[in-house]
Amino acid sequence: MPAGKRGDPVSHIRLFVAHSHKDEIAERIANALEEEGFDVWYSKKSIKVGESLTEKISKGLTEGDFLVVVLSENSVQSDWMKKELSMGVILELEKKSIFILPVRTDRCEIPLMIRDKKFADFRTSFSHGMDELLDAIGSPVLDSSPVKVPKRPKGKPIHKFVDSIPSLKADDFTKQMTELTTEEKKKLIGELIDRLSISRVGDVSSRELLLTLRLAILDNARPSPQLFKVFFDELAYRTSFRFREDLMEIVAKYAEFSNIREWIQDQALIDWFVDQFRTSSSFAAGGVNSHIVAGLGPILTQRHFGQIVEAALTNDQIHHSWGAPEHLRKLFSIHDKWLSDRQRDELKKLGLH
Repeated sequence: MPAGKRGDPVSHIRLFVAHSHKDEIAERIANALEEEGFDVWYSKKSIKVGESLTEKISKGLTEGDFLVVVLSENSVQSDWMKKELSMGVILELEKKSIFILPVRTDRCEIPLMIRDKKFADFRTSFSHGMDELLDAIGSPVLDSSPVKVPKRPKGKPIHKFVDSIPSLKADDFTKQMTELTTEEKKKLIGELIDRLSISRVGDVSSRELLLTLRLAILDNARPSPQLFKVFFDELAYRTSFRFREDLMEIVAKYAEFSNIREWIQDQALIDWFVDQFRTSSSFAAGGVNSHIVAGLGPILTQRHFGQIVEAALTNDQIHHSWGAPEHLRKLFSIHDKWLSDRQRDELKKLGLH
């Protein structure tokens, strides 16, 4: 790829480089990208003395077109990197305003949330890694010729579309998903959950099905209450489903959206979710159910809140779950005025307040 110049189209492409300050190769990558003519956000150069790290990083991420994640044994342990990556995943999934491009520089473990993405491999040589990274940046943006994406024939059965998912390239998959009508998405949700019911936990296919399911509920980057209802009906019906916690995690994610909370309130489902929390029978269930009730915080009544507090204190599948404390601390802090002195003290002993 020829080097760009300021004023060329590439100079308008904004790249955020997430990295550990311990990795010299990260600065080398940032410099190489600047030499190609890109507008590169890199903390060492982009944050001045006295400026807020959180504010500047947040601004850099939200204004970026690509998030270049420099993965190393140092960076995967970095709290700042984890925050940047989490924010990038949310922006990519919900707002579709940034593309995540992983870069692997050593034998580090790839973070779970981006494990399904192909990475630019710098382990063999720097030039090889840069070629892969530049190709990834150039393919969706720099090529001015129209991309020819095979269209899904109208009326094609949903089960055939699901069959084709493993072989679809990312652009093809996104294109075909956006072409689905609301009625087709409803059928897709049922088909995906049916497929999951016969899949094995850990299968590559099951991860693809779960990701597709999350996207099927979205409409213009926000979860649709109409589609969420179809999903929820399937979830409530399948009480012994082996992927139940995975489906509940989708609920937890989308319960943070006000339109889904309103739908849950309108359907008088708060009691159902609180009961699921109270009866959590595993650490996994305790963690995900804690995430859900925390997301429902703005619409909880004092009665619901009291039930949640007592369950958190008495059900060890909840207060011993590694996934529960973060969410419950937030919930109990917001509604602290509803806590008695006894409850507050006991929650603090368990690390939940």
